[in-house]
Amino acid sequence: MYVTLDKKHVSHFHMVQHDRSVMYSLGDATLVHCIRPDGHYYQVRLGLDKSKDEVHGFYIEAGTFVAFESLDDSNAGFAQISFNFMAIGDNSLMMPNKDQLLQALPAQKNVIERLAIEG
Repeated sequence: MYVTLDKKHVSHFHMVQHDRSVMYSLGDATLVHCIRPDGHYYQVRLGLDKSKDEVHGFYIEAGTFVAFESLDDSNAGFAQISFNFMAIGDNSLMMPNKDQLLQALPAQKNVIERLAIEG
């Protein structure tokens, strides 16, 4: 599945139910925000510029909350990424609202405030 992002259209936090591979496709680099089930936060830059520590693709573990946003760094005005869905299950997205995420993961308040859906 391909997803196109820009500064006004981010991918809000949702839970990855199965391990998922994510790859940069084209446009601006993408910042991937990940919160593992143990509450550990990390980010990955998807892109092609190794001097900025960007990677072309990586894997996200099941149970991780993830959000994507375009970095608007190459003046393309958008970023396109791709990721896989497992052929099992209904592939529905679990999208907790901001209040639910803040209650479960208060240490990640700054990023949750920006990238979680209102509840």
